[in-house]
Amino acid sequence: MSPLEETLGRVGIEDVWQALGLPGLPKKSMKSPFRDEAEASFSVWNDRWKDHATNEQGDKLDLVCKALNIDLPAASRWLLERFGGQPMQPLDRKNKDVSRPIGKPAIPPLQFGSYSDVEALQRARKLPMNVGIITLRKRGLLGFVTYEGQRCWAWTDSSKRSCQLRTIDGTPLSGAKARTLAGNDASWPVGISNAEARPIVLVCEGPADGLAVSLAAWVQGRWDEVAPVAMLGASQSIVNDALPLFKGKTVRIFQDNDPPGREAARRWAKQIRPYARSIDVWTSDKEGEDFTNWLVRVWGQDDDPENPLPEQIVPSINSEPRNETSGAATDTTSNF
Repeated sequence: MSPLEETLGRVGIEDVWQALGLPGLPKKSMKSPFRDEAEASFSVWNDRWKDHATNEQGDKLDLVCKALNIDLPAASRWLLERFGGQPMQPLDRKNKDVSRPIGKPAIPPLQFGSYSDVEALQRARKLPMNVGIITLRKRGLLGFVTYEGQRCWAWTDSSKRSCQLRTIDGTPLSGAKARTLAGNDASWPVGISNAEARPIVLVCEGPADGLAVSLAAWVQGRWDEVAPVAMLGASQSIVNDALPLFKGKTVRIFQDNDPPGREAARRWAKQIRPYARSIDVWTSDKEGEDFTNWLVRVWGQDDDPENPLPEQIVPSINSEPRNETSGAATDTTSNF
């Protein structure tokens, strides 16, 4: 039996429904989770679903495809990242929470690291300054470890729910650019458990952009106000029990300017919006570019530029989200 077949046999459609962040609990007669409607036209039964209004139907994988607007291979990867290889706790129907792996994730002891580790990571990421890495290290969000014989940096938070490893020099780690370890909750927004005292949350698609936004926040004198948060991939939805931690926060999502990045930003904003004080989305003015590449392009390699950033990367907590385009924060949440 393949890992996918084993996971599909073990995980029910209710688990998948909750992991996707769909409203309520699935049942035989209910309103569609994908649109507003007055009468029930959606059914879920025996690990299958059907939309009677559109005649769409399918199994658990098809539900993932529909909810995330992705194809079957991407849905299979999402299912394995979310549920693969771990025994699951029963679904908490009362609290409508997402099932999570039993036990603690396998996070190796992380090291504070040396200055040479910091410099090597700065060079590999082409960042103009290393202060973002240093501040993340001091806050306990970033550490170093030798894993499978390679020197790696790790992004985690005080919850210890999840941790992603990447090699410092950017070479693949067991054939992949990043490793989310067994037992880790890949849907956990890593960094949110350290956000309690910070009024501003900066959400990135991955830890690499977390380094760049942390640097930008420090340069603009706003580091003490912000909590950088990294989602571990565009296919992930935010796990339900993390959403209340965004309550009352000013949130800015730094989306990758490509179709998966834009879809991920819409999904996360829709999940966060009921909790946040305000929310907007930053995007590059260049198709296919993420925040790190944008920062390197507009800043260059000068470590002491006269005008380091052409715009305010960190949102104001005294005003509404801006409504701008092209390399700026854009108030797009009204479209969700």
